[in-house]
Amino acid sequence: MGRKNKWTAILFLFVLAASSLQAADINIRSYVNKNVVGLNENFSYSIEVSGKSTSLPNPVPPKFNDFYVLSGPNTSTNIQWVNGRMSSTKVYSFYLQPKKKGKLTIPPAQVRYKGKVYKSNAIVITVKAQAQTSQPQAAPQTRTPKRTTSKDILGQSIYLKTVVSKRKAFVGEEIIVKYKLYFRVNVRGYDFQKLPSFPGFWTEDFQMRSQPTIANEIVNGLNYNVATIRKVALFPTHSGELTINPISVVVEAQIRKRSTSIFDSFFDDPFGNIVQKTISSKPVKIEVMNLPEEGRPADFSGAVGKYKLSVSVDKNK
Repeated sequence: MGRKNKWTAILFLFVLAASSLQAADINIRSYVNKNVVGLNENFSYSIEVSGKSTSLPNPVPPKFNDFYVLSGPNTSTNIQWVNGRMSSTKVYSFYLQPKKKGKLTIPPAQVRYKGKVYKSNAIVITVKAQAQTSQPQAAPQTRTPKRTTSKDILGQSIYLKTVVSKRKAFVGEEIIVKYKLYFRVNVRGYDFQKLPSFPGFWTEDFQMRSQPTIANEIVNGLNYNVATIRKVALFPTHSGELTINPISVVVEAQIRKRSTSIFDSFFDDPFGNIVQKTISSKPVKIEVMNLPEEGRPADFSGAVGKYKLSVSVDKNK
């Protein structure tokens, strides 16, 4: 891939769908591995409790009125020390199967800690009719179903997003632009294929780390790993509707083949396929306004924003 920034996401990329509610000392979140399933299809539901204590309380699972519980709860515990700080995590997982079609809601899980009750949010599961395994022979022109390729799967699990600090600004006002990579697969590396142009803006690039910090963000009920791969400060030079152009990146990812059994983790392919795919963000429109004439100082030079000036000398004699 030529010159590239290489990094590894040291996370189990489970195709998570999650939501969380944080407190000062404890965090509870619930997530599923997929939020769209067939009527006869099973999926995993997990409750994760994390905090700074090794004796975390047990969560109370929700009522699964619209689902069959195939197994669970299965529990696991993890304790980590990072920069001298300890944190622990407990995960309670279930395998569920829907009882009917439609949009079904899993209510919040909850945990009681130091006299307070904390809840995760509800998760909506869309249940569709299960495709028939065998169909009567119809017209002889029956087409063979299209196979889903590794690149198709990758396209469903990774994308780029342009995040701006504001969509309305005055001429000369700073706009922070972040290009974020969202992924639910194991990303091995990336390479900028096309950097965006910024017509109508004066630009200043931020220095980025060689290995981006990975965070988590909930998008439509799914838990994505997120890395900011580029950050730019823009200053519009004239009024009107200006466009922040897309960025294109070639991503190298590892797609793991999985069994459809509830014992997926046992049958995982430890290597999988290595796939490269070009992804692009969408353009973003910015409305830029002229500075108001009223109240403008006579010596105003056009600078907009907050400024701090400090003066120092290397010797006083």
